[in-house]
Amino acid sequence: MTRILLLTFFLLSNNILWATINPVYKECMQRGYQVTTEGEVDYCVMPDGSKCVLEDFNAQTCGQNFFSQDYCIEEGEYVWDAEKCCRGLVAYLPEGMAGQARCEKAANIHLKSLKNSSWPLGILLAILVGLGMFLFKRFKSKKS
Repeated sequence: MTRILLLTFFLLSNNILWATINPVYKECMQRGYQVTTEGEVDYCVMPDGSKCVLEDFNAQTCGQNFFSQDYCIEEGEYVWDAEKCCRGLVAYLPEGMAGQARCEKAANIHLKSLKNSSWPLGILLAILVGLGMFLFKRFKSKKS
């Protein structure tokens, strides 16, 4: 009985998911540029194919003309700065999750919150465990 309760507690409390991207990639990725790694060096690859060492791009010592272009983050893409989501989108990170937000349509967020919530599953699990314990006790008492 104690094992069942401990298992139930573990399943209900262990619902935090992690989804983060290294913030060093922020400027390059938010602008829609590619990040590549050659050896142990990370590069930001611009639309014209030129490359900058990621740290140099972030420090604006390489690729300044690409760094200064305005941009917005499309739906479903990771975002660090909430105000960078494209028009009609908002930065969204489901409740109970830690990590990187994505730009989502504001109208879809309520449905996603409900879908990603562990409460319906937790309630169902608690009901099933309770029902199982009730049936077990009832079956055991009939045998005696």
